[in-house]
Amino acid sequence: MNKTLKAKTFFKFLKTRFIDNQPFILTHLVTNRCNANCKMCLWKNNKTPEMSLAQIKRFYKNARSCGFLYLAIWGGEPLLRKDIKEILAYAKSLKFHITFFTNGFLLKQKAKEIVPFVDRLIISLDFPDKRHDKERCLPNLFERIKQGIKEFKSLKTGTKINVDCILTKLNQNCIKQMSEFAKKQDIFITFGGMIIDKHNKSLALPQNKNREISKEIRFYKKQGYPILNSSINLDLLAKGSIKNFCAYTRTVLSVNADGLINPSCTPIHNNKDNIFPKGLKKYLSSKKFRQFQKDTVKCTFCKDCLLFQEAAEIWSLNPAVFIESLKYHL
Repeated sequence: MNKTLKAKTFFKFLKTRFIDNQPFILTHLVTNRCNANCKMCLWKNNKTPEMSLAQIKRFYKNARSCGFLYLAIWGGEPLLRKDIKEILAYAKSLKFHITFFTNGFLLKQKAKEIVPFVDRLIISLDFPDKRHDKERCLPNLFERIKQGIKEFKSLKTGTKINVDCILTKLNQNCIKQMSEFAKKQDIFITFGGMIIDKHNKSLALPQNKNREISKEIRFYKKQGYPILNSSINLDLLAKGSIKNFCAYTRTVLSVNADGLINPSCTPIHNNKDNIFPKGLKKYLSSKKFRQFQKDTVKCTFCKDCLLFQEAAEIWSLNPAVFIESLKYHL
């Protein structure tokens, strides 16, 4: 990230925190369709219609005019959209800093379409071998991820590529192997906590194990492995839930495939607000949106997610967390 963008982010955060409470990070779930069937996924079987390309363009243009700097595109599997190239190209023409999430299955064949527009590529990977195929219920996924990384890197340098590993009981002993995989591929890796729900609770790690894993990740990071987790991030993993409020919707606006606005953590909130037909600008200045922000502050559903804790620490004006977040996550 260049210094200008860092400075813009800093001043935008201060404006959000002390003046208007308006988010500046946009996450867009462009499709609920997915070619995997992950055991820990909270969005499975969440079938909703998708915005058209024309609607997305209008939405992005309005978001940029409202001061949004960052755009995270995810799903489902966003590479399943036939118009994903057009979506990304238009977003980049608006000068968004774009983070793109994928399971990597279609990355090799789609790399040429998306590579000119992506600033950061994040690939879900929970095992350093074919066990990942079983975990995600998608045959040959691990090999296709490796092929996709190779293809993407051959087309462009400068994009930050990292695999994102969700920690569960199933892969708790794979920290070293995952770190070695990232080093061998010459990319980065992040380790994250799982958002715990009733359907995946059996996979959740006990807090004492999280403390052990935090020490292990810190050890390999000091050994020079390309681990992006910041020291504060690892402190939060070791300590568990500290802040009992959600500041996520203060800085992030998450929009579903059909235009409904929701916290990106989970679809359980059943919010019915839509970016259409009134438009984004009017919605962000409405009493309805302010009430939505107040309601989600009370939610602790995502308390096991490190992003939840980091957002709360940043909102509590912890300068060290803010500085490290700029360095490692954006």
